[in-house]
Amino acid sequence: EINQCTYSDYFKRVYIPFWQHDVCYGAVGRSVVTKGEISNFVERMQRSSNWELDPVAFMKEVEQGKHDDIGFVKKTQFHRRYKNSFGLQKDKLVFCPRSNEKTREVVLVVEGQINSLYANSVGLEAYSICGSYPTDIQVGLITKLASGRRLVTAFDYDVAGFNNTAIFRKKVGKLVERIDFSKLGRSLKKGFDLNDCTKEEIFYLLENTTFM
Repeated sequence: EINQCTYSDYFKRVYIPFWQHDVCYGAVGRSVVTKGEISNFVERMQRSSNWELDPVAFMKEVEQGKHDDIGFVKKTQFHRRYKNSFGLQKDKLVFCPRSNEKTREVVLVVEGQINSLYANSVGLEAYSICGSYPTDIQVGLITKLASGRRLVTAFDYDVAGFNNTAIFRKKVGKLVERIDFSKLGRSLKKGFDLNDCTKEEIFYLLENTTFM
């Protein structure tokens, strides 16, 4: 409610306004269509089509935009996980949730708005980089916001996340603490992130950060 997030059951998307310093620069819509709903859709297409449908080939065509005229695809655009407002310059902005309490000792840097909001929900201050990688503008703003406080990166547990950590540190000009999800001691899927952790696990990881 604080961030004025909304949900459309018709479009099957959550819409998150992109806040920076209490100014809204647009919104990001995230698909919430489940794998089950997609499977049901493909099965319906198989039953109703007049041609022999190869589900794998069909889904590739959907991803290429060849079936945008089909109602379910046109409405939900489930193959596009995120949809941004036209002209949203994510590489020049930092998502600063209005739900941040700016008196915390720790400032987290994460990937994506949902990670920021989840961090807020467990009592942590967080800012997210929503572009492909941290830019000079984003790093400069985040270090200014975290000035005098403990700054910790918590990028996703995948190649892109490791690269983002390295780029962020390089642009800051010094080593910055990072959350190491591997310290949870359990099997981690590709792209494992803050949202996959319990509150207790997040605080455990913050007590055991690494500079490596």
